[in-house]
Amino acid sequence: MWWAEDSSDHERGGFQNRDVGKTSFDNDYGPEYGIDYARFSDAPDLAKDAKIFEKVSNELFTDFAEDFFQIEILVRNGFVILIGPVHDEIIRKNIGKKIMQIFGVTEVINQLSILNH
Repeated sequence: MWWAEDSSDHERGGFQNRDVGKTSFDNDYGPEYGIDYARFSDAPDLAKDAKIFEKVSNELFTDFAEDFFQIEILVRNGFVILIGPVHDEIIRKNIGKKIMQIFGVTEVINQLSILNH
């Protein structure tokens, strides 16, 4: 085996139990181990995404009306991407938390930036 760094300790490295050629499963998989970001690239469920988009838009308009019209919302397979400026970091975080609570949202990718006054 070729080693990336020369070391006398060759006990670690190379393929691990989670890698290709796995012969046993150690329950190190599944939703409790985090978001499966590969789902973003699946074929979109347009009807489901449209419902999520509507819910996200309503929440933002109701609770964050001052910033709503500057925020771009993208939804794909339950992933919600938020892009645009907001007035401060507290609003940015609160928007992310609020959207994450909406049924059907898998992950919020919060790319909101803070306006410089």
